[in-house]
Amino acid sequence: MNLKPRRTRLVWVLLGALLLLAPALAIVAPAQAETANLPVTVTQTSPFTGLVDGSTVSIHVDANSPPNAVASNVFSVDARICKASAPINNSADFDPIPGGSCIGHPLSAGTDALVQVATAPPNRVADLAYKVGVGTDTYDNSGTPVTITCGPADPCKLVLEMLVPAGFVFKSFALGYAGSATVPGAPTAVTAVAGSASATVSWTAPASDGGAVIDRYTVTAAPGAQTCQWTTGALSCVVSGLANGTPYTFTVVAHNAVGNGPASSTSNSVIPTATGSLFHPLAPVRILDSRPPPSQVGPFSTPWTGGVKRDVSVGGLAGVPVNADAVVLNVTVTDTTGSSFLSIWPAGQSQPTASSLNWTPGRTIPNAVTVKLGAAGKISIFNLSGDVNVIADVAGYYDAIPGDGFTSLAPARVLDSRPPPSQVGPFSTPWTGGIKRDVAVGGLGNVPLDADAVVLNVTVTDTTGSSYLTMWPTGAAQPTASSLNWTAGVTIPNAVTVKLGTLGRVSVFNLSGNVNVIIDVAGYYKSGTGKSFHALAPGRVLDSRPPPSQVGPFSTPWTDGVSRDVSVGGLAGVPVTADAVVLNVTVTDTTGSSFLTIWPVGVAQPTASSLNWTAGVTIPNAVTVKLGTAGKVSVFNLSGNVNVITDVAGYFQ
Repeated sequence: MNLKPRRTRLVWVLLGALLLLAPALAIVAPAQAETANLPVTVTQTSPFTGLVDGSTVSIHVDANSPPNAVASNVFSVDARICKASAPINNSADFDPIPGGSCIGHPLSAGTDALVQVATAPPNRVADLAYKVGVGTDTYDNSGTPVTITCGPADPCKLVLEMLVPAGFVFKSFALGYAGSATVPGAPTAVTAVAGSASATVSWTAPASDGGAVIDRYTVTAAPGAQTCQWTTGALSCVVSGLANGTPYTFTVVAHNAVGNGPASSTSNSVIPTATGSLFHPLAPVRILDSRPPPSQVGPFSTPWTGGVKRDVSVGGLAGVPVNADAVVLNVTVTDTTGSSFLSIWPAGQSQPTASSLNWTPGRTIPNAVTVKLGAAGKISIFNLSGDVNVIADVAGYYDAIPGDGFTSLAPARVLDSRPPPSQVGPFSTPWTGGIKRDVAVGGLGNVPLDADAVVLNVTVTDTTGSSYLTMWPTGAAQPTASSLNWTAGVTIPNAVTVKLGTLGRVSVFNLSGNVNVIIDVAGYYKSGTGKSFHALAPGRVLDSRPPPSQVGPFSTPWTDGVSRDVSVGGLAGVPVTADAVVLNVTVTDTTGSSFLTIWPVGVAQPTASSLNWTAGVTIPNAVTVKLGTAGKVSVFNLSGNVNVITDVAGYFQ
């Protein structure tokens, strides 16, 4: 429906068009007085009392089933402000001439607000809103003004002129203006209740509304000036974007058609607190290496043998508090004598059926593992079969004290050192042995330049020798820990959580041989923003191998080019409403070199990869991914056949 100025000639053009379309339709000449006996139903849908300058009144017009006509159409609705005591005549008022009793201003946009209404049922309805005013207004016609004054002592009415098959008919509504309207008073009894990075603020309406309806309240936090706005319902709203651990107070301002009133007194002081845990990034530090001296770190200098479980201290080491909720580790297995897996879980709890890292004989495989700490800050590590040395480096920890919230992102590529057309970023040649390069991450892929840490999926390919990458904050000393290990000839990924350094960069070092490096960003950590983490004991949500292995709806592999939607929210302790999840994704029975891309259901598939492999390998990778529609993620396989196994380690909310 279009709003536009109307003149009598427009009406007659419209009538002529209608006569051409329906010759049998009889149109009565427009000279009727105001009447309530309309072949349409008109009802008001907002208060028409307590009005001031700028107040909005609204009505509903329905010509589908009027009480006084069987088949009426409304072809237009015209509105004017008229003197309350004056009779309304179309020729004198709706085509204003000097001396008329109606004016077009101050209705919506200062026009006479002609509205065209559909003529075919069931669409012969219109919801219309008009601004009305107080004081003296003029309508100029042929240079002669028509003046009407409305106010508490000068009653006026809103009159609708409707063009219907019977001609022009009218409907009026009395307008009750407020006397000497002012801004509302100050709200009272302002109280706040802290949430996670938020607060719920409630209040009582002011003693005076100023003589006009209060149409909104604005709540403002101090410090920081974050706001929320109320327009309807209970007198309460939620201020979000607050920093956990920071005290806040709040004030509330009421608004009516005249303007904003004074601010309320300040509320009680509250301190938002994370309901889950917040992240504390660390420069990578090695806390475990079961190889004999000089490699040994920690209490073990012999491999895990088949069926062995050992408890490993993490809390109290490398800057991780003993009472931390969970830790982010980079776990690497080497000297592997058979196909096997590690399960890693909180010490003191039952061993889960989920795996944390899977491998085939002779391979050195890394994986990022987020694990809840158990009794005395320890974790349990179990090896199914064969011998394996285990290396663990800590990248950070979660706990409830002030720290960084996580913001999940659609995967985005920020680096590919292969030559064009693959190249992304400044490098188009491999890392050679002993080379360190600084890589920009902050400011790319929607990561703020001042983010504290990032979650990356790092893939190495074209590997000419056995080696490892170390990644750390640019500007800090290079640690002895590794971020991704490999043997010659493999393509292998690993999730890396790393603190950002100078100018939002990370330093990347390759020990030996040549290697191309690909980096996709999955999210970032920053103080005062993002979601808190809820650690879970590992739980399996998907296994596409046939029974008895099957978990979830699929019992066949992903084939070439196949995408499937996988439920995660609502399973293994993850709420459907969770923002993002930390998964351990393993591929096995791989018939060709390929990759998986994992992203939120309901958004476009990204170009980034989540897990890469070469034919015949079993390989895991940690994947942090935002949940999409109905708590699901989409999983795409590029080529070949592959079975997919997914375990959940926790969620962000």
